[in-house]
Amino acid sequence: SPSPSPSPSPAPSPSPTPPPPPSPSPSPSPSPPPSPSPSPSPSPSPSPGPSPSPSPSPPVEFVSVCSEMSAYATQASEQDVSDGSVDIDSGDLEMFVEYSEEQIVAVQFPDFDIPSGATVSSAKLSFTVEDAIDSSTVVADIYAQKSLAPSTLGEATNDVSNRLSSATSPIAWTLPSASSGTTVDSTDISTIVSDVLGMSNRGNVYTRPTFVMKRKSGSGNRQYYSGQYSVETGVLLTVEYCEQVAVPCDPTKAGCTEQCSVINSNARATSEERAGSVSDSSSDLEFFSDGGEQTIAIQFPTMNIPSSAIVKTATMTLQVDESTWGGVGAKMHAQLASNPAALSETSQDVSSRYSSTTQHAHLHGFGTLSRTTVGAMITLSNFSPLMQELVSSTTTSSQVYPTFLLQRASGDGKRTFESSGITMSINYCTYENVPSPSPSPS
Repeated sequence: SPSPSPSPSPAPSPSPTPPPPPSPSPSPSPSPPPSPSPSPSPSPSPSPGPSPSPSPSPPVEFVSVCSEMSAYATQASEQDVSDGSVDIDSGDLEMFVEYSEEQIVAVQFPDFDIPSGATVSSAKLSFTVEDAIDSSTVVADIYAQKSLAPSTLGEATNDVSNRLSSATSPIAWTLPSASSGTTVDSTDISTIVSDVLGMSNRGNVYTRPTFVMKRKSGSGNRQYYSGQYSVETGVLLTVEYCEQVAVPCDPTKAGCTEQCSVINSNARATSEERAGSVSDSSSDLEFFSDGGEQTIAIQFPTMNIPSSAIVKTATMTLQVDESTWGGVGAKMHAQLASNPAALSETSQDVSSRYSSTTQHAHLHGFGTLSRTTVGAMITLSNFSPLMQELVSSTTTSSQVYPTFLLQRASGDGKRTFESSGITMSINYCTYENVPSPSPSPS
């Protein structure tokens, strides 16, 4: 048999063709190093020069402006040393024996408006002798109650002596022997008044000045009016004080000029208000009663006083119209509105000027109104602090219609003045640095 044909050998599987090697990436040409940006040439710093000196503040100097205030006592009391009982109704003050009993005495006054920081240059108590009962020597110790607001005098047991627990050191006064009706002044008591005024947080008011007097030595006795029945013969407190007011320069030194002027002015209008009803046509002004208690307004023409001026004195002069009676102490306000309305008979035209919307100066007592003969001229004591406040409150050199409001501060008496012919006199000064003349060139 034929041989089988041999099976053909399978063809060998072709070997897989290897993938071609990756083409090498061409090496990037090296970038040339960046050229460094040229640094900006620093601006040359200016050489530090000397720092400019601040403008010097104008030098400040001070001048002294003084004023005097006085008021009658509103109360007086006597305390029996043996049992502490107190009498505040007596018409006289025995210093210091009554009905063979030793006693101590207290007197109290209405508020005094004395600015914080003021210096008291003098102070005294004045008494009117009722009877010359004894000429033997008697020396008193006078104390001021050191309190921001002393309580009013009362009849509680030991009311007078209890006040010594908060009192200043005493000042000794030898009580002179004098005839009936004579006025006698105490020794100067400015140191004890200053002690009270120097209390912290006092503000600008010396509230109810209160003094206690007791025997220091001697066996004598004196009798004075208490003012219980006639304030004008009661005890009077007088205080003179001075304020240091800033000015641009010292007038006592070279290069500083002081220019002083006096303005005299007649009142342009007056009015009286009683229970809201106002009269501006009366020929006289009753201080402060005319069928009822009343308030007085006096208005002057516009004045031209620089707001930087220092008011040295301010006084008002009135002419007595009728014989009057009793003691009268007055207090005074100035209306601080920039343009006060003219006085009118509108209801409450005077009292409305006290409101906070029109503003007013702090209460300023100007002392007592003397009782004198018909036709006489009296000058109210210096009220320069009040006028200074009015002048300084303006932003210009013009005080439009200066308006003053007057009312009772103490006493139960009455004064009547002509409504015409009221004058006011203001003495003020201004201060200015005068530069030294430049030297002439050689």
